[in-house]
Amino acid sequence: MDAASVDGVFRDLWEVSQIELSDLYTKLEKGLFLKQRDAQFVDTMRQMFLFEHSTTAESRIPESLMASLFHTLGQCDEVNVVPNAIERLCVAILKEVSPSEQTRVYQVNSDNSNSVMSSIPSSLTLPVVACQFDEDILTKTMTQVIHWISTVGIDPSAQITGLLFATICGFYHPKTLSMEQKPVVMRQVIEWLNSASLSQAPNPYTHKIFKKESEQNVTEIDGSLNTGTFTLMNIGQYYTPDQMLTIHSFSVLRKWLLLYDGNDSAQNWQFLPLIQEHCFRVLEQCHRKCRVAADEEVEEAVFQECISILDQLCQIDVQFVPKTFDVIKRQAAKMCHNSDKAVSFLRLLQFILNHGESMMCDPDDVLTTYFSAFLGEKCTDYNVGFETVTFVEANLEKLCRKTEILQKYFPNLFKIIAWSPRNFVSEFVDILPATVTTHTAIEIFHMILDLPCLSAAMETVLLQTKPSDVDNLSSDRNTNTCTSMEAFLNPLQKPLFNFILRHKGGQGDTISRLDVLHKVLQDLVNHPRVRQSASVVPDLLRTFFVTIAQDGGRELVNRLIPVIIERTILLYSNETEAIQTILSEELLLLFKIYPDLVVDQKDELLELISTPRNVIARQNFFIHVVWCLGEYCSIGFDKRCDHQVISTFYESLECLTYEISAEIQNTRDNKYTGRLLSTLMSSVTKVVPWPCPMDHHIMMAYDVMSLIMCANF
Repeated sequence: MDAASVDGVFRDLWEVSQIELSDLYTKLEKGLFLKQRDAQFVDTMRQMFLFEHSTTAESRIPESLMASLFHTLGQCDEVNVVPNAIERLCVAILKEVSPSEQTRVYQVNSDNSNSVMSSIPSSLTLPVVACQFDEDILTKTMTQVIHWISTVGIDPSAQITGLLFATICGFYHPKTLSMEQKPVVMRQVIEWLNSASLSQAPNPYTHKIFKKESEQNVTEIDGSLNTGTFTLMNIGQYYTPDQMLTIHSFSVLRKWLLLYDGNDSAQNWQFLPLIQEHCFRVLEQCHRKCRVAADEEVEEAVFQECISILDQLCQIDVQFVPKTFDVIKRQAAKMCHNSDKAVSFLRLLQFILNHGESMMCDPDDVLTTYFSAFLGEKCTDYNVGFETVTFVEANLEKLCRKTEILQKYFPNLFKIIAWSPRNFVSEFVDILPATVTTHTAIEIFHMILDLPCLSAAMETVLLQTKPSDVDNLSSDRNTNTCTSMEAFLNPLQKPLFNFILRHKGGQGDTISRLDVLHKVLQDLVNHPRVRQSASVVPDLLRTFFVTIAQDGGRELVNRLIPVIIERTILLYSNETEAIQTILSEELLLLFKIYPDLVVDQKDELLELISTPRNVIARQNFFIHVVWCLGEYCSIGFDKRCDHQVISTFYESLECLTYEISAEIQNTRDNKYTGRLLSTLMSSVTKVVPWPCPMDHHIMMAYDVMSLIMCANF
């Protein structure tokens, strides 16, 4: 079913009237008491489930229907009374209406014969109980669940469901699990991990009365015969109940290690070495070549989980670090040239970052391998991008304290947000300040402004990998759509792409032919990804300038101001006006913090206000610069701002004012705003050198005001 069909189904459910809903409740309640239920009744239950799932209002189903649903589940311990589909739909409906006072009251106040915990098997009741978020109910249920888990002879399916219930409640509702219960579950988990049989389960769909099937052992993932203990990496056509317990035990193992409390008795956790040995066994299996291609994803997921378990184990007890660290280093050496295993390598990197200091191991080599080679190749992989951003955000303090990796390889990090602009804005707002130093600030400023350009360059590289596009270049050479592709394939312009797509920083703040790169990528300026990339630039710019204002210092700001002035007219974006507005506001703030920079930047500012041509395309920014000159060009802010400096600014501003006034008078095309003229006049008045004849300024002010009054501003 496509998305439109799904939307249509939910739209119909939202428009269900109260009368139709009441009829549905009645039909469902009557059907639950019938011994024979047809497919139409199952469809009715599905409709009920979909309605409860799609509604946003609190559900109030009739009390009698609620009782019927619980009663139906209570019959499930009688063999073949309730079809499997109806069992599951009852549970699904009760989960959707939970948590509610109805379900809670029924569970708490029901008599013993109808009690949920006494009548309904655990595999059905526990998902409903877990949805109540009532710690009293969960605590009472937990006692029963721990009994199921630790008692021999209980149905394995009930033990599996109980284990999952205990894991969820223990992790999200820690008070429901006592200090004595945690080791009980852990001991049972370890026992299940190491006690499963090696024989496959018989085919449940065949019944050979006269011929007994020969037992077959499970195999390794590469097809070879398993000769060790059973793990979740062993392959079988069908699994026995104890093997399923092993698989589920491994899946919850890390969560239970996270529940470890340092106050727990060491005697209760003496089984931890068994976890280490089991993980080593699984790691060895994960390097076998998969016989079935579909198993490769499973193999990688198990490898990642295994490394995370060992990491948590070493955080619990440092005595496990030396032996585990040697294994992790060997694993990293095996994978350091395989970028397809980037996410798995990131798990190894996390372990080394957490425990490398205790082993006197410098993590720079593995960090460089990942952030340079791996991330450079896999920056367009959404999974790698997500895992990398999550890793960096979680380890910012360690990465900044122990290494300079973020300051070196921030270009590869920017590729992640350039490729997925909508997904990582908030994360990059947190990460960006860690990459900004006195050495990287100017380059990062260029990188932020060129983020849409980076997106366009990455799109061009992607298009280049499509042979059909390259083959058609000759026939489309006169069309604008091939401009970026032709430039990418042109040896003379290839260095432009090499720079914008660089892996490492420190190769220069920007390039002299940046305008050329913007021009050849102009055909992609309206590409959806490029437009989205442009939309996140304002947020990153504001974060950048907050960092500069707080930690940058005067020297850095002094180097930054000429770059700001230059880049206001050198933008590759549909958000030019918004970006210029931010640059104007931030420049104003920087001059407010360091007003003496007016003198330091005298040459740059004089060049800017030397001709009306510099006003075009950035008039709002220009107005802010002129205001700053009038406000901060004073000996009160800097003793170097003497009569000569003031006179120089005054003459330039006065000439500019007259030139603009004359241009307005001589042309009908009004390119200048009244705000610009009034700001110029105000600044000229503020920086006028004294003594100075007043008649001259009165006449100039009169001329300017006449223009403002007469022109159509």
